[in-house]
Amino acid sequence: MSSQIFNKQKTLDAFGGDEEILHSVSESFIAELPNELSRLRNAINEGDLEAIRISTHTLKGQAGTFYAQNAKNIASELEAYSKDNEIETIKDQLEDFEKAFLELSSEITNTILKKG
Repeated sequence: MSSQIFNKQKTLDAFGGDEEILHSVSESFIAELPNELSRLRNAINEGDLEAIRISTHTLKGQAGTFYAQNAKNIASELEAYSKDNEIETIKDQLEDFEKAFLELSSEITNTILKKG
C-alpha cells in the first residue's frame, strides 16, 4: 500500500530495491530535518532570501527523493517566493510548509523505520 504523503515503492525502486539504503536515507532525513527547519526559520527571521532559497531547495530535493509530492510542491513554491523577494508570503506559508515536512517525517518513521 502506498502512502498519500510519499510513495514508498517508487522510493525503494529508486534505490534498486535495497531496503538497507532506503532505511539509511530515511534515518538521515529524519535526523537532519529539525536542523534544516531551524535554519529555514532563522533565515526567515533574518530576511536572508538566499539562505531561504538554499534551505527550501534542499528540502524540495529531499521530498523528491521520497516522491512526496505535497511537500515537494510547497518547497518549490517557497523557493520561488525567495527568488521573487516575497518574504511576507514565505512567512505566511511557513506553517503549511513545516506541517507538510513533519507529516512526511512521521510517515517515513511509521512506514520505513518502525519494524515489527
